[in-house]
Amino acid sequence: MGYRLLVLVLVIGCGNPAPVASPRAEPGPTCKSREPLGTIDDFVRPERSGFEVAKPRSCGKGEGYIRIERTIGTRSLGTGQGTGGGFDQGCTSLPADPSDQAACPVINPAAILMAAYTELEHRHIEVNGVGLGPCGDVNGPYATWNMAAMVTDWKHATTLVLVISDLLERYDVAGFVGAGVRGVPCVIPL
Repeated sequence: MGYRLLVLVLVIGCGNPAPVASPRAEPGPTCKSREPLGTIDDFVRPERSGFEVAKPRSCGKGEGYIRIERTIGTRSLGTGQGTGGGFDQGCTSLPADPSDQAACPVINPAAILMAAYTELEHRHIEVNGVGLGPCGDVNGPYATWNMAAMVTDWKHATTLVLVISDLLERYDVAGFVGAGVRGVPCVIPL
């Protein structure tokens, strides 16, 4: 009995000491969401043969969505919804050889968007995710989701549109995805 009590006392006595309040202690950092940088006017809509790049659709708080559609192509985007509500049709990674049509005749939109996301990261452009885009609605079909790769500054939206359109062309994909501009939300870890 005495041995167990001694071990208990040692465990309690070896814990971290209680923090001591300092009269000059600064308050901890506060979490603030950040709206996108720049304005919609910073976006320059590129014109490319075989593509329809829509005017940006504003969603409030400075956010926006730009639909990028390639009207020609031998491959298609897999926009069919799976049982969980997401889009699981098509290859989820891009084929090593872009010209190998048999390897992947249908490409999942996430594969194109993740490749664009990665390319912008390599260029040291701040990206803000892939998936449900600004102005999107998860309760409908693919077209309502505004699937997009997103940047945090309107001055990078043109670059994002060009990167996405290059990928659609390189892999010869017909269909549409988007470029989004969205701020950085405040996240407080639990």
